[in-house]
Amino acid sequence: MVVIGAGRPDEVHLRLQGYDAAASFIGREVVLGIRPECIAEGSRGFSGASGEPIVVNAPVEMVEPTGAETIVLLRLGGEPVLARITPDIRPTQGVPAAFALDTRRICLFDPVTERLIA
Repeated sequence: MVVIGAGRPDEVHLRLQGYDAAASFIGREVVLGIRPECIAEGSRGFSGASGEPIVVNAPVEMVEPTGAETIVLLRLGGEPVLARITPDIRPTQGVPAAFALDTRRICLFDPVTERLIA
């Protein structure tokens, strides 16, 4: 289990599978990396993923339509995160929206050495 923004009222809990290499970091702080293409509108599924995607509600801070996609700045556990969503969906700035996370491609890093854990 990874907690983003631990101790905050808006903390986010993510259950990750296949991250056995991170076992020695249980109970310790890690840096979580997730690419914008791994965060999409809440109704989206990810190709090759088994089961339902993890969906979180997060406050939207900025929406930037670019034509082929829309870039959204949101907050997960108080941390700023970028998402790439389809261009026909326009979340409202200042209002929480649902986002699907593809947790298969999350990276965990040691905050001291900055090395990849898993």
